[in-house]
Amino acid sequence: MRTVVLRWIYENYSFWDLACHACGGRGGWRTSFCSWRSNSYIAVAACRLCGAEQFLKKYRRPGNGTKSIAQSEYEVLRHMDGGVGSEPSFLLPRVYHFAGTTCSLSMEYLQGESMDERMRRARDRKEFEECLRLSAAWLRGLHAAPSIYDKTGNDCETLLQQLEPDCGPLADRNTTAAQVLARLRRNLSKIKDLPVEHVLLHGDFKPSNLICAAEGVHGIDVGLRFKNPGLMDAGQFIANVLVNRRSMPAIAGDHEVAPILDVFLETYGDNSQPTRDFAAWWLLYFLLSRWQYDLEGWKPSIFIDRIYAVTLADVMAFCDRTASP
Repeated sequence: MRTVVLRWIYENYSFWDLACHACGGRGGWRTSFCSWRSNSYIAVAACRLCGAEQFLKKYRRPGNGTKSIAQSEYEVLRHMDGGVGSEPSFLLPRVYHFAGTTCSLSMEYLQGESMDERMRRARDRKEFEECLRLSAAWLRGLHAAPSIYDKTGNDCETLLQQLEPDCGPLADRNTTAAQVLARLRRNLSKIKDLPVEHVLLHGDFKPSNLICAAEGVHGIDVGLRFKNPGLMDAGQFIANVLVNRRSMPAIAGDHEVAPILDVFLETYGDNSQPTRDFAAWWLLYFLLSRWQYDLEGWKPSIFIDRIYAVTLADVMAFCDRTASP
């Protein structure tokens, strides 16, 4: 019943206020898929007048801040115009229209599977590692692209200072969280002065935001709103893989972090010890911040605590074995 109601709402032109990119029609849509996420409504829709298929996205809770984010995504995709096809390559969906009235945008619909789906159906370690290489190659291409913004995001010290109050209660009741927070503080001086290049960040880089299509791997939900060390994107990606590894048969019983990180960083282009140390710091940071975020959701805290405590223990064991003096 909920799906029927959703589809009825999503097929109404006024919900999106977006014209068809092919014919300019405003007669509404036929949806083959529709859903909502934490910050947006999405649909795969065909124009009722000409049948042209496109992907529709509408940001939730419209307001000036939301409009700015939606418009930024539209302008980034329009500027990038499908990405870069030559090496190092990265592909993006082509964007069509933006509606400021509803904070909505339409873009090219990519037929394919997400990288997390491909990781889950990987039959062995070799197929899984190929997914890591494809993901790292896409990220390398994005980070090599010419900058379109000069704005720099917060540095690691500022981000840690912002995280500490939020994770304080978690660290007070959980030993593993307390150990991670202490390690982040302790290693901050070692990594904050490393000579790293600031690049445009994806901002939400994870396997589900990569689509494997016939033309190649495309990135979606790309923010690119500021520049920071590229290893922030890498750490966020690996953190997502480790948290969800139980759903990936190829690595479900494996608690080793090094093979995953090494394959990714080698393809990304730098697997030196300073880079591994920096990536491990961001990996701990994103796992701890995501732990706190997930506790605010609907899943039982005992379930969330176990997943993150085990994953973070694995990462700390990796750091103890491989970190530079």
